[in-house]
Amino acid sequence: MPVPVAASLRTCRERRRLTTTLQRRSVGFLTVAASIPQIAVGGLTFVPTSDIPNIIDVVRVVCVGGTLAFVASYSIFRLIEGDLNALLRVVSRRSS
Repeated sequence: MPVPVAASLRTCRERRRLTTTLQRRSVGFLTVAASIPQIAVGGLTFVPTSDIPNIIDVVRVVCVGGTLAFVASYSIFRLIEGDLNALLRVVSRRSS
């Protein structure tokens, strides 16, 4: 564990709270990223029917872009999750 992190986390409880908080927040951010395409489609329901042909391309771009961004976010999430699990293992070993 890096020295600044080890020095700032004095108790096992603080270390576990840090990893739990980071895991919870990362899941929340992933949920927000996943909802972007659905929000775009949901917003389309508020557009008058006569205007839909004018904006359908924009909605498609937002949906495809949101889906690609979610895939990238999920990949980053998996990397962070692995790092958090490694941190938790180090913290658990140190507290034993």
